[in-house]
Amino acid sequence: MDRYNEFLSALRNNFHVSFLNTNIDIQQLTLAQMKLLQLEVYDALHYALALYHGYDYFATLDGDFVHDLYSENSKTKILKIA
Repeated sequence: MDRYNEFLSALRNNFHVSFLNTNIDIQQLTLAQMKLLQLEVYDALHYALALYHGYDYFATLDGDFVHDLYSENSKTKILKIA
């Protein structure tokens, strides 16, 4: 457990990583993304978090985000890496 806490502390302090929480609004947005874009729950949750928090970009290695349908009407642009 100490090693895990050290890891989280290093992420926060050295890389300025934020850990995001969910709320009912994000859960509803996740469900909407699952229905609208036919995403799996984890993909929809990650994308919903980016949308909710107003991130400019959502970078992913996931092949489910291969076309522009997902970001054409969104301020959060999807960057498909690799």
